[in-house]
Amino acid sequence: MSSTAQLTMHETMEFRSGKVVAIGSTDRVKRLSTQFHTARPSICLEGIEAYTKVYKETEGGPEVLRRGLGIREVLATMPPVIMPDELIVGQPGSKLRSMTIRPPMTGWLQNPGEIEKFNTREYDPWEITDEQKRELREEILPYWKDKTVRERWFKQAKELLPDEWWILTDTTVSDMRNFLHAPGSHISPPYEDIITKGYKAYEQRVREKLAGLTDEEFEKKLFYKAVLAAIDGIRLWSRNYQEKALELAAKETNPVRAAELKKIAEITGRVPYEPARNFHEALQSIFFAQSFLWMEGCGVGFNLGRADRYLLPFYQADIANGTLTREQAMELVECLWLKLTGIHGIRSHRHSTFSPGYFPY
Repeated sequence: MSSTAQLTMHETMEFRSGKVVAIGSTDRVKRLSTQFHTARPSICLEGIEAYTKVYKETEGGPEVLRRGLGIREVLATMPPVIMPDELIVGQPGSKLRSMTIRPPMTGWLQNPGEIEKFNTREYDPWEITDEQKRELREEILPYWKDKTVRERWFKQAKELLPDEWWILTDTTVSDMRNFLHAPGSHISPPYEDIITKGYKAYEQRVREKLAGLTDEEFEKKLFYKAVLAAIDGIRLWSRNYQEKALELAAKETNPVRAAELKKIAEITGRVPYEPARNFHEALQSIFFAQSFLWMEGCGVGFNLGRADRYLLPFYQADIANGTLTREQAMELVECLWLKLTGIHGIRSHRHSTFSPGYFPY
């Protein structure tokens, strides 16, 4: 093949055999890099199945509460993913490099041929089974038609501005689409609060707010109840990971890896609901929180903010007390970076053609 010949996305991915891109500061990270690049991005339906179940059970109920109960079900039922060699665990899907369909996506997935092109399109192809395609076409998409905030907004825009509505959706002059996809986009989550206080602190604040509301403030009550449902989902997610890690540890024949899995169980049983106590727990808390954003909505640009600043106290304390070395810290950071790289944005065929690369921006 000529060195100047253009490569399709499929050909590029064939070159990502793992033997070529096994990079990292330690043998573990190199193995994880191989493992990552060998896997293909795939479609996960567990998330949208959970949302659909809750929405069917709560027809006619308040939208905000249905949203909270929906993400609780997603977090509570998503299968935990712990891969060999991993120190930072998790995935916003049911296997490595998988991503779940979320309700806001169900609008563009209705486009003719969109589902069929997932695994054959030139840019950003996704593994998807014939059964998954059937379930989307026959069960999931028919239910969600015209039900999401995005689709309802489009309908209203077309009714109010029959000739100009497209300006609000298909141009960069006034583009509202990102902000119709919960939880919006281009934000920097309060990671310093999450790792130093935990979601436990948010839960306490919400309960205090609820206790001070009057009966007339029912809309605020619904919102706070939805927040509590989401936080409960986070606790259930962590419990599932703790149980999975202990299950794997019990089966592990390598004593070193068994000890790592037991430590992972201890960490995931604590964060992100409880505050992080050390550098490793802080990194795990960050990744779990990042995963939640991608399981709840379809926004992009969820950046880590000043990670150097809010992680520094954990790093310095662990170095000082002798529980962490510079080399171990480097390995943990590389593990986190690989995990973050595995969070992919599912985009339409047209969107992927103009901005390919899988990775959220």
